[in-house]
Amino acid sequence: GGHGRTGVAGLGDRLGPIGPEAVSASVLLPAYAAIACSLTGRWSLWPAIFGIALGFLLTGFGVASVMSVLKPYPVPGPGENPFGAPPGSSALTIVVQAVAGAAVFFLNLPLLALGVGALLGNVWLGWLCLGLAVVLGFGALSLGTWGGSSIYERRAPEHPADLARTRQPRRHRSDASSPATRPSAPPLARAASRLAAAPPHLAPGRAEGEKGVA
Repeated sequence: GGHGRTGVAGLGDRLGPIGPEAVSASVLLPAYAAIACSLTGRWSLWPAIFGIALGFLLTGFGVASVMSVLKPYPVPGPGENPFGAPPGSSALTIVVQAVAGAAVFFLNLPLLALGVGALLGNVWLGWLCLGLAVVLGFGALSLGTWGGSSIYERRAPEHPADLARTRQPRRHRSDASSPATRPSAPPLARAASRLAAAPPHLAPGRAEGEKGVA
């Protein structure tokens, strides 16, 4: 999925991350489908396998274009660990990806059904799966990028503040009540304080001194 970037037009922000992935996928998806057919020896399944993969890819682009602008989450900034997660983003990332994944899965249920039919011997269902994948995939991609860019342009002024709130670590306790921030007295001072507060019968040295003075 893409992610919001300030200073970029809505459509450009949505299409920018998709371009490199689409170029690589245009080569890898047909190759992976061919490898699967070569391993099984069932080349008649190539249209179904390629169609399902293409459908998941294009609908994934469309769904991500909307989800990433509805609820953006921060990514590591310049100089930060590229494999790390900024504070407050881990749980949000899991929720966003779970919702997006479920949406993509349900959108592709027709393709999965046609793929199962092709697997059971109805070869023509594989070609139908490929054709439907092109229509469904590019339709979802078009609607997703259009809808995502429209939402992005309306909410662009709110994005920096939203990401700043997400990046801010949550504090469950105040700094004053945190054990790590309370100053601790030296050991000798603590011992003297306990001795001064002890009752006379527990501090014989102090009691004898008081009798001598009297």
